[in-house]
Amino acid sequence: MWTDCSNNPKSIRSPEYAVSGKRNSLENGSILFLRELARRSVPVAVMGIMLTASLFFDSTATAFPTDVGGSWNGSVPCSSPAIVRISDITNNTTGSSSFANSPFSPGITENPYVSGSQGAKRWLTPGATPPGWHSPGPSCSITNSMGQTIASFVEIDGVGRGPWNYGDCRTKFDPVNGGSPLPPGHWCDSYGNLFDPVTVPNYSTSCVSPMDPTCYGRIHVEFDGDWLAAGYCGSGVCDNNTLVQDTVAKSASTLIDVQGFVFWDPDHVNDTFHSFSGWELHPLTAWRMHQVAPPDFSIATSPTTMTISAGSSGTSTVTLTGLNGFTGGLDLTATVESGGLISLSPPSASLNPTTMTVSSGGTGTSTLTVSTSLLTTPGTYTVTVTAKSGTLSHSATVTVTVTLNLGLLP
Repeated sequence: MWTDCSNNPKSIRSPEYAVSGKRNSLENGSILFLRELARRSVPVAVMGIMLTASLFFDSTATAFPTDVGGSWNGSVPCSSPAIVRISDITNNTTGSSSFANSPFSPGITENPYVSGSQGAKRWLTPGATPPGWHSPGPSCSITNSMGQTIASFVEIDGVGRGPWNYGDCRTKFDPVNGGSPLPPGHWCDSYGNLFDPVTVPNYSTSCVSPMDPTCYGRIHVEFDGDWLAAGYCGSGVCDNNTLVQDTVAKSASTLIDVQGFVFWDPDHVNDTFHSFSGWELHPLTAWRMHQVAPPDFSIATSPTTMTISAGSSGTSTVTLTGLNGFTGGLDLTATVESGGLISLSPPSASLNPTTMTVSSGGTGTSTLTVSTSLLTTPGTYTVTVTAKSGTLSHSATVTVTVTLNLGLLP
């Protein structure tokens, strides 16, 4: 089943290393800051507030959208993979700086580390595990080096692949998976690089040095040999052979979407084939041909609320944006709902313009004007702005509060 990889050796990787130095540097900086505040005789209360702010991190990392469909691989019990770009993981840097600054640092790790293991990259999730497997398997989320909770199981959409190869062929499961003999066959890691065509327009000439910014849009990925031998990969959504057969190397003509666990491999930080970064998706757990969303548009209003006195008017800006290749004309209408209020002269709504054309990634704006009269009953009204293009229709609302015109009081 597996191609002979004897001519394509890969070095055995050492276990992941721990984050160090960040807390000390932070604390030292805070102490120096405190001394400076004291020298300037800043009030104690202010010092306490500022010192507290400098010592504590927000416990929530940068929010990424999630795939509500969860994992495509039934062997992965992660329900909310974060949808990221490669540059979100590399943090637009290479080398050790990428490890220090990435919100995904340190990646998945074994806790506790199993002696002799090559790291959490080979760790099987719960399921049809071999004898001696160590529970619980790789975590779906981690606490990063800044003390924030972030997904370690991610999805990257719309990427191309580089050349593909085999390496780290072996006859036994990794110690974290029990170390027993592998099933009959030739079991290796199946690996290559992925690239973001937005930041890597030409894979063949990209990432020639650690200072080359195209490195930021490349990442090493591996279908792990233990996952293949255990049957977690090798068919269906995790078939390494069909990935190679159905895609073109170094081309953006056959883009794919992938899922996997974020892992840091310190042994290849300075290697060209590893894009001068230790970051990997390892194990790579699933792939599919890139799912392109149908053309669409969005609509938004700003502000979404307004307060006006009876007899006056207010405005809100309606913004329409073309998405996923949408290009076309849009017709806009506005309606007013009184919410049960009885008024001799309810508010009226008008739009200027009432038609426009937007293109993919482009925007258009219209001004919504809400007018009232002295006979408008004070209260809350809802204005709904609807944009239509053929069968596509989207709406946004503005809440309008009408107040009594105090100028009418004696």
